[in-house]
Amino acid sequence: MAHKPRWKNGGVPKGGLLLALGIAAVCMYFFDKMDISLKQKSQLQSLVDFSVLKVKPFDAEVKEIELPKTGIKAYLLEEGTNPIVSISFLFKGAGSVADIEKQSGIANFAASMLGEGTKNKNSQDFKKELESLGIHLSFSAGIDDVSGTLITPKEYLPKAVEALKNAIIEPRLDDEDIKVVRDKLAAILKKQKENPALILNLAKNEMLYGLHPYGRNPPFQPPSAAFCF
Repeated sequence: MAHKPRWKNGGVPKGGLLLALGIAAVCMYFFDKMDISLKQKSQLQSLVDFSVLKVKPFDAEVKEIELPKTGIKAYLLEEGTNPIVSISFLFKGAGSVADIEKQSGIANFAASMLGEGTKNKNSQDFKKELESLGIHLSFSAGIDDVSGTLITPKEYLPKAVEALKNAIIEPRLDDEDIKVVRDKLAAILKKQKENPALILNLAKNEMLYGLHPYGRNPPFQPPSAAFCF
């Protein structure tokens, strides 16, 4: 006699019943979580709807400006509600690609020295002054360019710009600061040689670019910073 499946006799296997109950419980759990999540989203949306954020414009017009007598172009974005001024800039073509082959690292070193004082202020006094005013000034050398960032409270903008100008035009190059920066970069270079990912990246660059500057060890250092928030 052929054996009839239990479901045809109206019976349900005990294991199948437990499995069905388990699936139902899991579904109820996730539906409940989903319902809570939807409620939370609804509450968050209601907070936005009844706050100043509802009418707050987050977009601003970006203008291209040209500095007089220099031909230098910049992009200007103004946001009047925030009392902070942020300026980013770069020196095109001044990165490690411009280094002499047997003097690789010059751009990296120069960027690290900027912010280490000016003609009239040593490194400690320069950084202390910027810190007291809440001004951030940093420089960093990339493969192609040397870039910098200036962030300052609006009320101290004239002093921040003056500090930036002095750091670039009249940098202070004390022997002690040169040694500190040189030792820091040497330690970072040593770490590079112990990092498998960086070793592989250098090998890849050498294979792709050969003797071109792109095939050299890429800059890998924290940007010099006169003061960080």
